[in-house]
Amino acid sequence: MSSRHGGGRAVRSGSRGGSSGSAPPEGIKELIRDSVYLLSEPGHGAPNMEVVFIHGLTVEDYHDAYWRTWTVGNNDTECWPIKFLKADFPNARILAVCYDSSLFVAGAAGMSDLYAAGETLVSALVEKPVSVGLNNCPIVFVCHCLGGLLAKQIIVHVDDRKQHRNDPKYKNFLDNIRGFQFYSTPHQGSHLGSRLAGLARSRLSSRKKARSKMAKALNVINDDVGRLNGKFDAVKDSTEYRDKWFWSNVVEKNETHLECGFHGLVVTETSARLGPTPITYVDTDYLGVCKPESTTSRSYISLKNLIQKIVEGISQDAFKSRRGIFGIDDKLQKISEMLAEHSVIGLWGMGGIGKTTLVRCWYDQEREKRNYMKFCFLANVRDCNIEDCQKDLYSCLFGSGWEGKSKDDRLMEIKKYIKSNKVLLVADDVDDAKQLEALQVEELNEVGISGSKMIVTSRERDVLGIISAEGILELQYLNDEHALEIFSYKAFRGVGENMQLAKFKDQAKVIVKACGGLPLSLEVIGSYLRGTYLRGSFDIRIWEEVVVKLQRAVSLSGSAEDKLWATLMISYKKLDDEHKSMFLDFASVICEMGLVTRRTLEAIWDTPSGVRNLIDRSLIKWNDDNDSLTMHDQLRDLGRHVVRGNPDEPKNRSRIWERGVKGLEIMMLNEGHQHLKGVSLHEVTNGDLKRIKKSLQSEGLLIGPSHLNFEKLRLLNLHAIGAEVLDYCVNLCSEERLMCLHLSGSQISHNVCKNIFKKLGSFRNLRVLQIRGFSSRDKLTLPNEIGELTQLRMLLLAFTDLDKLPESVCKLSLLEELDLSSTPITSLPDEIGELNGLRKLLLQGSDLCELPDSVCKLSLLEELDLWRTWIKSLPDEIGELNGLRKLLLQGSHLCALPDSVCKLSLLEELDLRRTWIKSLPDEIGELNGLRKLLLGRTQLCELPESVCKLSLLEELDLTGCINLQRLPKKIGDLQQLRRLHLSSCLSLEIPDDTQDELSRLRLFDVRPLKLLMVLYRFVSKMRRAS
Repeated sequence: MSSRHGGGRAVRSGSRGGSSGSAPPEGIKELIRDSVYLLSEPGHGAPNMEVVFIHGLTVEDYHDAYWRTWTVGNNDTECWPIKFLKADFPNARILAVCYDSSLFVAGAAGMSDLYAAGETLVSALVEKPVSVGLNNCPIVFVCHCLGGLLAKQIIVHVDDRKQHRNDPKYKNFLDNIRGFQFYSTPHQGSHLGSRLAGLARSRLSSRKKARSKMAKALNVINDDVGRLNGKFDAVKDSTEYRDKWFWSNVVEKNETHLECGFHGLVVTETSARLGPTPITYVDTDYLGVCKPESTTSRSYISLKNLIQKIVEGISQDAFKSRRGIFGIDDKLQKISEMLAEHSVIGLWGMGGIGKTTLVRCWYDQEREKRNYMKFCFLANVRDCNIEDCQKDLYSCLFGSGWEGKSKDDRLMEIKKYIKSNKVLLVADDVDDAKQLEALQVEELNEVGISGSKMIVTSRERDVLGIISAEGILELQYLNDEHALEIFSYKAFRGVGENMQLAKFKDQAKVIVKACGGLPLSLEVIGSYLRGTYLRGSFDIRIWEEVVVKLQRAVSLSGSAEDKLWATLMISYKKLDDEHKSMFLDFASVICEMGLVTRRTLEAIWDTPSGVRNLIDRSLIKWNDDNDSLTMHDQLRDLGRHVVRGNPDEPKNRSRIWERGVKGLEIMMLNEGHQHLKGVSLHEVTNGDLKRIKKSLQSEGLLIGPSHLNFEKLRLLNLHAIGAEVLDYCVNLCSEERLMCLHLSGSQISHNVCKNIFKKLGSFRNLRVLQIRGFSSRDKLTLPNEIGELTQLRMLLLAFTDLDKLPESVCKLSLLEELDLSSTPITSLPDEIGELNGLRKLLLQGSDLCELPDSVCKLSLLEELDLWRTWIKSLPDEIGELNGLRKLLLQGSHLCALPDSVCKLSLLEELDLRRTWIKSLPDEIGELNGLRKLLLGRTQLCELPESVCKLSLLEELDLTGCINLQRLPKKIGDLQQLRRLHLSSCLSLEIPDDTQDELSRLRLFDVRPLKLLMVLYRFVSKMRRAS
């Protein structure tokens, strides 16, 4: 092939050495070595489009193909994406990828095929630092030759892989793709393929070279490419993307003459055609098809028209709507104006009106601007006690130091800090004025000079009495325009927005009106209707049915809240029986159990898809930060309304959640006790039980275990209850049906505890056992019978006074999570390694002194948390934990890491802060999956040079390493590093060569590093002067 094109012999740039060719055009930045390059980006602000160029095949050396493929005509030095495209679309971010595209290879080189290259590039494009898709703007692929097939492979990889489909970054990437520009892409192969095969067998055989795997994709008959096309077409034609993607196809008109003896069209019309997309022919050969001479060349105009079509068809407002926030700009402006006049303002409105969404958006906006010294967002204040809120605020301001001081001293510190520093504080969902007093709101009202500000949200106007009337903003329902926008986004996203909205416009307006402008209602109903289409039922009759049901949504109690229940009931009624039961479980009992993880729900319900379904329908929300699941209050109330049924007949319930003695009364009087599925009791004393028993017996009612039949009870949550109440409830449970038992906040006698726990062994289908903050007057002990719980998935024993695990625990072969955090336990059974299903072992804050060697047999273990334990060493074979992703040892007594740690290839986070280690293993660089390496406040004197091999490392914490004298020489090789913490490294020297290396890093905040460099220069100068 000719060297005039990236598809010919690519010549390495002068910067790579050993090259006879010219260097790349000025301004190109290498984001990932030999993989992704930045050709252009906007001068200011976020891009409005991302264009990704993918080159085609090369003869041998492919390293410069990422820019040489796209040179201007016969000019081998100018790159037209920079010269032409940047001028026409100055706000576009233009990228080019590089991959092993050699036609002929020697030895082990060139073994990459489409599948392997696609797998590598999709990660390179989506993950940091490239982050294509993160800007929520259209993505366009521009491809030459097999680059088009590689683009298809990238799409298929994202859609095919479960971990990608569930990862917001990859989902966002796929959702933002809008266009494909193909230059002579052989979708059905090329006759050049057979010619190359013969050439590899003959003329090149003497040179010990062979045709690469990538080149084999040119074969006209190729099963792998056939499967790729089939999978890509399935994605392309899906309802999700059918109306989103735009196409342009350019093909050579002239025959190509190659040195290998090939003469003819490399890509014929038949092979280039992609469905009904028109083809643009250009008067050139295969090598010049992607080399426009000027901006008037047909090959360039084709791409320009494609991009303009995408830009005109998709406004930036449509992409902002992905956040589900409409009409928010005016409200954000109003908040800014009010805070300019007041130090404290309040947002008031009913649940579901959008208070949290609005204030979170404003808060995030201010964090990006860095207008304040400290930021603190206190979420769900109504569910926290006052002291916890004060602790959270203190932690935001000072980090630590709450313990060991009087309450008055702590509050005085908070007051002084707020008065002298600029702080932004948000208290979300406050329901008691005392909470505001505890958070020093009055002090904030007096500030002014420091610039500290506070926003409070609440459902109750009276709670905001401490704030002046002018500083309170009542959030109203969305107007019809914004309500229609949010509903349309939820209902039509990915199913041909404009076309479908026109078709269902009248029904949509009626639904929006019936939802009353409440964002939550619009989101839930819209998600339901979109789901009907994705399941193949996008029928006008379904919409008409929804309209009729909404119009019949009469108020049950005369309040707006009742009307909301009737509105949301439509989505509930469309669930199948299994998912209805899950929804009611969560609304009635599970939401009373505190923080609930996704793994807990999957263990209870034994159906990951069920959890996913409720999330997709916006009926429960997943917080990715701590893997917890929550339910909006209105949805919770909806579920409880369903369970209650007729309020005049409360004696036939499937689930009970009322707090205090009322809950116990309903349980004991429940005439449908044989249908009871879940019970949550809070703060019920032994005296309450005796009084109810006496009252019922006086009426001749039978209330003992032999008369009450809880044969279907699956969920039992008991918090702060008496020992006799606990014993009574446990004895009512069916040994076959109970699946989740949650005990918390109780103190009972040793004998009662022993008897109750002994009975636990009989619950053969128990899957989740959580005992938290639970203690006996003596030490809590678990019976040997616990080993008989063969179905147990979660054993959560945090914050108890348990000091020993029975050996029978090691028989729980299905156990996935064992939590012994903050217990006085000092050792684990020697046979702990027999828990071959264990994925999380949490021991933070416990008195554990050592790990048994058998821990190293836990091949599925993903997280090992030994934070603030008494551990001094790890087992020598710790490297056998092949699945480990998190190893947390902060604050432990660890003195050294065994060398085998370096075998943990999947490890993503290693936390050694405040340990006693003085050195790291020399082969620490073998941890090629590591993203966080936290070493603050350790005794380290130096880092091994191999640290610089940690190519995925994003955060390196060396804070307070007072003995650290130098950094590795090639620290600049850590191109993914974004956070480097070096404060209080008193012995650290940063000579000029190290400063040069540090300047190569793309850190999020370089100000502390620059200050450190200036300080080092000053100290060095003073030393020389003395």
